[in-house]
Amino acid sequence: MASGTMAAFWAVSFLFVITPGADWAYAIAAGLRHRVVLPAVGGLLVGHLMATAVVAAGVARWWPGRR
Repeated sequence: MASGTMAAFWAVSFLFVITPGADWAYAIAAGLRHRVVLPAVGGLLVGHLMATAVVAAGVARWWPGRR
């Protein structure tokens, strides 16, 4: 796979992680309730990593020229 394609994929994946959304609201709410935020943020990051790995595996499986 071309390095430019991989770099673009990881850049978009990173943008999805840093974009505010429901996951940020969950982490902020955990902090406002005086709970430990690290487990909430860690779980969110693991979820993003797993989703990225699943998509990467699917893209690699169906990439033209790969058998």
